[in-house]
Amino acid sequence: MYFEKITVKGEGKTDSIIELKQGVNIIQGRSNTGKTAIIRCIDYALGASKLPIDESFGYNEIEVVISTPKGEITINRVFQKNQVTVSTTIPDAENGLYDLKRNKNNKHPVLSDLLLSSMGINVPCGIIQNKDFKKRQLTIRTFLGMLMFIHTDIGSETSIIEPEEKTAKTPFLSALLLLLNGENLSEAKTQTKLEIRVARKKAVEDYINKRISTTTKKRNDLEEQMKLFEGVDIEKAMRQALDDVNNIETQIQELVEERRKLVEQLQELQNKDSESKMLLFRYHELKTQYISDIKRLNFIVDGEMVTKSLPTNATCPFCEGKIIPRKKESYIDSARAELSRIIKQMNDLAEIEQEITIEKQNIDAEIKKLKERQESIKQCIDAELQPKIKALQELITQYRSYLQIKKNWM
Repeated sequence: MYFEKITVKGEGKTDSIIELKQGVNIIQGRSNTGKTAIIRCIDYALGASKLPIDESFGYNEIEVVISTPKGEITINRVFQKNQVTVSTTIPDAENGLYDLKRNKNNKHPVLSDLLLSSMGINVPCGIIQNKDFKKRQLTIRTFLGMLMFIHTDIGSETSIIEPEEKTAKTPFLSALLLLLNGENLSEAKTQTKLEIRVARKKAVEDYINKRISTTTKKRNDLEEQMKLFEGVDIEKAMRQALDDVNNIETQIQELVEERRKLVEQLQELQNKDSESKMLLFRYHELKTQYISDIKRLNFIVDGEMVTKSLPTNATCPFCEGKIIPRKKESYIDSARAELSRIIKQMNDLAEIEQEITIEKQNIDAEIKKLKERQESIKQCIDAELQPKIKALQELITQYRSYLQIKKNWM
């Protein structure tokens, strides 16, 4: 496999193209002429995250053409995108979008898998990550450093293809062994670190010592328990304890049933209480309306009394003609009758309102009484009966343990 052509593109910019040939390609020249950018462009097209050139230059897309034994692969990556567009002549290989990294959410094929499989490497392929034989996935960028590299110091004695980062050396060498002789170390067992082995040994020792201590304590407790029950008819005591548990459970069931009935009664009383509140509210509104009617009638009567005391004109001030007085209709009697009716209704309303208020007080008192009973039932179950059952069950367990121990010893 070799890189055949690298093209840098940008809208309104002339494509920058470099073509390579199979074998060794040496690129030399003055500083800041783009030599390093070529390698960075290839690396970016294959999945690097750092942009190969500054976007201010106007370029925003890399195209790399790769020649492989199985066919040609053309990769296009737009800056800031985590996917590439691939077109290939390799049989059965997909054209279209490819993901750059492998993860559980991949919706498209992974680019590195396509490149590795074109080289005859089965994917996914695992390699060794560190000296403890921890595994990681092989990608094309794992050994990219031996396909292209930057060398500025001819006199350097260090390897020009081995990565400088310590964490990258082991994966690189593992990938190199795979490429040279097909030796795949991914099946090697992960080696446990010395400090982990020491910690595990200590944990096992602590666990055994703890178990011994626990067993010893349990043995002592059992011996004390055997002494505690000496001279006691255990089977009879256990039957009595079981009967006590059944009796208490019956009491609890009865109390639970009583509490269920209390809930129903409370619901019914609360509904009546709501109805009483609504009636009192409506009576209050009606009483307010009656008071407004009384004020209106008083205003009519007072107005009529005032107008009667005013003098009347018998002569027209304009023509000095005689004015015939008109008989005015009096509203005092009808107002008094209406006032009498309203007062009677108010008195009736007051009596009903008092009755409902008393009824509501009785309902509130009954609700309070039922809630107090409900709380007393809860306290009886939680604070008295349940602890008794728990204590009896523990005692029954002790009886059974004693009988089992006695049977084993005999």
